[in-house]
Amino acid sequence: MERMHMHRGMGYGIAGRGFVGLKFWILSFVSRKEMTGAQIMDMLEELSIGTWRPSPGNVYPALQQL
Repeated sequence: MERMHMHRGMGYGIAGRGFVGLKFWILSFVSRKEMTGAQIMDMLEELSIGTWRPSPGNVYPALQQL
């Protein structure tokens, strides 16, 4: 699995109140391969080193808006 890195303070990493740029990351993931919402949630949890697992209430509305 290709690793992507999130960096604090760069506008697209983990923020104190949640995730900044969720749609950016979703588009980044699905532009490389087809993914289910559950796979996207897993990838985000992995990239945040387990500090944040988005809920379906975060991911599926973002997917619908895209």
